[in-house]
Amino acid sequence: MKIRGINYNLGYGGNVTPFSYSEKLEHIKFISEMLNANYIGLIGSEPKEIIGAAAAALELGLNVWLRPRFINKKIDGAVGSVRSLAKRAEVLRKRFANLDLSFAVANELSIDGSGIFAGADYGERASAMSSNFDDPRIPLIGYWGVTAEEQRALNLGIIKLRDAAREFFHGRITYSAGIWESIRWSGFDVKSYNLYISRFTNQWRHLQLLRWLAGSYMPLVVTEIGTASCDNGIDYGADAWKELSKGSAPRYNELEQANGVAAQLANIKAASLPGCFVWTFMENDARGFGIVRERSGRLVPKKAFYTVRDFYGHESVSA
Repeated sequence: MKIRGINYNLGYGGNVTPFSYSEKLEHIKFISEMLNANYIGLIGSEPKEIIGAAAAALELGLNVWLRPRFINKKIDGAVGSVRSLAKRAEVLRKRFANLDLSFAVANELSIDGSGIFAGADYGERASAMSSNFDDPRIPLIGYWGVTAEEQRALNLGIIKLRDAAREFFHGRITYSAGIWESIRWSGFDVKSYNLYISRFTNQWRHLQLLRWLAGSYMPLVVTEIGTASCDNGIDYGADAWKELSKGSAPRYNELEQANGVAAQLANIKAASLPGCFVWTFMENDARGFGIVRERSGRLVPKKAFYTVRDFYGHESVSA
């Protein structure tokens, strides 16, 4: 497996981390030394902070995927951010020519961004999409309750962002898609999807979807897999955040997370994909998707950390 990745959240929209910039750099150093990962996905909304973290990761020998998120931004506003990030990223790409610096121009823009799907804000759009997964027609691949007009608006927005990045950045360009998004991939260098095991996408169906998505001329990298550290985390999939926000939230369960992450990594390998990025290094809620938690100012690996470390260690030897 060529891309053995971990995502790191620098902070975006309402998903703000409590860590200082220097602490975030210490976390990146921990990843480079302890996880057997060779790629880091940097998720954030501020170009300056994303580039600073990217420079630090590249200095440590990590390959980097830039993954800006545009929560509740309209396309025109996102285009400006992409241009700013692309200019700075190209400087880094030339400086670290021996490493891979790739650029995912946006993430699940249909729900992150404003003006494509109906909904006053990210929460409304995400909840509406989640409810579509209860539809009995979902097992029919390709039906996700999204209209042709919405898909058209989405693709027009993504093309604007892709072209804005191409204007300044000459490395590999992609886009992190949701499974409900029908993306026109021409003009990109690699396809990227976020795809978690859940009660709707069990392990068998997860593997079939990976093989289906990979079945074309363009390589597929999965930009997000993961499981929350709570009871029923595997069933909740990417929607675990909704359960954790409830008053009767599920209890902490590291083994559930480790089992879910192991199953998804096994599917990535079984589908013969170039690689993936685990979501995520750490979250504010210890019951969330982070494979590391903080306790008394110390980084404490969870069971899933060792699952990822051992899997990546084996893959680094066999790659």
